[in-house]
Amino acid sequence: MEQLLALTAVALAILLPVLYDGIERKTKAILQSRVGPPLHQSLLDLGKLLSKEPVEFPSYPLVFYTTVLSIILEFAVILVLNIAVLGINTSLLMPVAIALVTVAQTANISMPLLVSNPYSQIGGMREVMLALVNEFSLVAGLALFYYYTVSQHPSSIMGWVITMPLIILVTTATYVLSGRVPFDIAEAEVELASGVLIELSGRVLALYLYSIYLKRYVSSMLAAVVVFTLMPLNPLTRFILVNVSIPFIWILYSITSVMLGRSRIDLAPGTLFKVYIVLLTISITGLLVIK
Repeated sequence: MEQLLALTAVALAILLPVLYDGIERKTKAILQSRVGPPLHQSLLDLGKLLSKEPVEFPSYPLVFYTTVLSIILEFAVILVLNIAVLGINTSLLMPVAIALVTVAQTANISMPLLVSNPYSQIGGMREVMLALVNEFSLVAGLALFYYYTVSQHPSSIMGWVITMPLIILVTTATYVLSGRVPFDIAEAEVELASGVLIELSGRVLALYLYSIYLKRYVSSMLAAVVVFTLMPLNPLTRFILVNVSIPFIWILYSITSVMLGRSRIDLAPGTLFKVYIVLLTISITGLLVIK
């Protein structure tokens, strides 16, 4: 039964990220006093791109296979998280999910570096720079959170002192992972307009955009898993709440991106590093105290 529920959630995740992106575009348009595209515009865009032949370039096969690998890994993350939330081998699968998130993101950020175009290379190096800060902090935050919640439930005041900074860290890191403003660092300046996408067209562009939608789905799901893991719920209820909350977290992140639209992108890695260090220090100190 649990395996069937997890597979159903993965099957729904084939289409839901595209629909959620359409909702995000509509939400941003409303907040910016525009009419905006229809809710199914992202689906129409992908369909149109898939029907077109791509313009090939020397490293096209590598880019294509890397993008497909990224999509497969992201679906693997969704499957593993759903199974773990349902209480099946949670102690084993949560570390696997953390590792898969890291590998999937590595595949995602390596794609621009495979394109010989200098704009793509520069955009890719900027993503690598941001990932060095964000990925380490996300993995460290998830690992500490998992270690503490498995060892004992945060019911005491000291427990919340440890877990709250980790929740803030993970939600911030998942927002950065989603690549929204102001952390769309590869596309942030005029000379990098269409940065990592500049050589992509047709089906490979559709697949790359789809991998971005899946990455945002995974980032929203990670935030939901962290929040609902703290609550004393039975596995089925937690599974339902995690999946139902994903579109709400997605919309919350899209609203945040509109509010941060005028932020300085050049300060992002340095500012994130300082914030993450403070949050990790508080949590690690708390863990040492309760020991």
